[in-house]
Amino acid sequence: KFNTSMPIALKPYFQKELTEAENTFTKRHFQQSWRHLERALLIINEHLEPNQRSNQDSAKVSANCTVLLSF
Repeated sequence: KFNTSMPIALKPYFQKELTEAENTFTKRHFQQSWRHLERALLIINEHLEPNQRSNQDSAKVSANCTVLLSF
């Protein structure tokens, strides 16, 4: 059985990191933006099986960077 869901209690923290990543990116504070993306990934990684982590990391970073770069 794979653990693929994040506890509901952590979702606001995850969303906050993504929002902060977007906000800092639009201000061209790229290092801060990346830091928020990394924090969001840490929240996710705690709730994934080890063999899902590398794929999930790559997918999330790619997706978030694509979204952020589209602004």
